[in-house]
Amino acid sequence: MNRFVKKNQLFVTVLAIAAVIVFVLLVYSGYLIFKVGSANSKTEDLASSIRSLRRAKPAPVKENQRPIREDAETYRQGVERFLAYCDRPYQHAADRFLITLLNLKDESKLAAERERFIEDYRASVHADSNANTDFTNFRDKYNMDGRWKEATEEFKKAVREVFPDVEFGNDADRLALVALGLPYRLSNIDMMQRYYDNCRERFSRLVEIQTGAQNFGFEPVFQRKYNEDDCPFIVYHLDIIGDMVRRMKQSQIASLNAFAIDKGIPAEPGRLSESLQERGNIHVVRYVFEVSGTLGAIRDFAEKLASATEKEHRFYVIKSLNLYANDADYLKAREQINPQTSQSAESAGQVDTSRLSRREQRRLESQRKLQAEKQREEEAAREAELKLPIHQRRDYGKVLFGGNGECRAIFDVEYLTTRDGEKR
Repeated sequence: MNRFVKKNQLFVTVLAIAAVIVFVLLVYSGYLIFKVGSANSKTEDLASSIRSLRRAKPAPVKENQRPIREDAETYRQGVERFLAYCDRPYQHAADRFLITLLNLKDESKLAAERERFIEDYRASVHADSNANTDFTNFRDKYNMDGRWKEATEEFKKAVREVFPDVEFGNDADRLALVALGLPYRLSNIDMMQRYYDNCRERFSRLVEIQTGAQNFGFEPVFQRKYNEDDCPFIVYHLDIIGDMVRRMKQSQIASLNAFAIDKGIPAEPGRLSESLQERGNIHVVRYVFEVSGTLGAIRDFAEKLASATEKEHRFYVIKSLNLYANDADYLKAREQINPQTSQSAESAGQVDTSRLSRREQRRLESQRKLQAEKQREEEAAREAELKLPIHQRRDYGKVLFGGNGECRAIFDVEYLTTRDGEKR
């Protein structure tokens, strides 16, 4: 044996080293097997614990349950307030109208009387009949001792408590019914035309309206692209547009230059309801428009839109606001509102005057000519300005942003309501 070892020392040495390595690997493998088994055991224990926690009722960590319930209640109350007051700026005024009209002494009965009044209206004024005659008969039914007029005056007074500068035409009583959630019924499209013209005239007294915004996204003078089913939605849009124009005046906006309803107006009559987008129980209408004014005026107008929820229950969401220097570059930005605004004043401001009186026709024609002439003068001045070297232009070196200079702003605004547009 000794002789064998002496003759094969190298082989024996290698064999011994191999044996040591094998032994170490065997020990290490045993250690790994032990660790894996231990890990599997812990994993199974954890899985068992998780299954137990899932089955446990109530769940563990009880100290978190009270804050969770409080947060859930806060969100629930917030949603209820939103749903209760969203797009109801005249709710208080409408209730005052109804209390006066029905001579309610116990206001705790108001909710029930409101429902009864609304159902009576819907039963009396049918959409498929002579809505004007039906409305007159309905009004006479409630006009005991001249109370209808008294209630209308109370409505106007209450509205002015919130909107001091609001203007009323001859349809304040109909607007009181709209504030109650009833549709504004008109017997024919000609009545709608007169209502639209009246609104546009009122808006023009508040802020200068350029040719590109003259029709507020609607077809010029309703060239038979609308029917009676569209009337409630036209009233709906004009109410919102009028509110924004009123805020423009308060903020001293210089002019409304362009205006469009998002996605445009459907070409077929009776489809204006499609201008309201549905998001669950919320209806959204989107407007894109351009205004001119100082930076301070534009900032103030944006703030008035954003804060309209506090007292007036109108929900505006400003999706984007782009500011531009008051020069020719704004034309590129305006194209995203409505490519037609780059057309001449004659084509953009065309109206169908065949159904208007001669006096109204002359007034509109004169207004159109003045607007066209003003636009031509502005375009000529802009072209002449652009031909000058940049250092010779009027605005060279002038602070455009950060100061309070004149500029243009394109607003992309959403208006939210919980009301079903078909019931308006």
